[in-house]
Formats: sequence, structure tokens, C-alpha cells
Amino acid sequence: MFTIHQNYLDALEVVLTWDIPEDALPMAVTDQAKLMSGFDCEQPYIDILQ
Repeated sequence: MFTIHQNYLDALEVVLTWDIPEDALPMAVTDQAKLMSGFDCEQPYIDILQ
């Protein structure tokens, strides 16, 4: 479980260095954490949940 939280913390650290609007931060952190954890960006997230 620690790894999942660590990915979000690492993603937050990366995303905060970007120059993006504040309202885009939550989605950017989520997307970055998924990429850092090896998520297949070609497969929609909804397919994984089913």
C-alpha cells in the first residue's frame, strides 16, 4: 500500500513544478501517478475497473 501513496507523493512533487492552472492539478497528479506506476496509457481506465 505504501507504494501507491508514494507514487502520488512523487507525482505531486513532479506536477507542482509544471506551469499549469490550479484547477488542472488534481487530474494532472492522478495521471502522472498512473504513468509512474506503469499504467498502460493506451487502455482506458474504466476497462481496468471491470
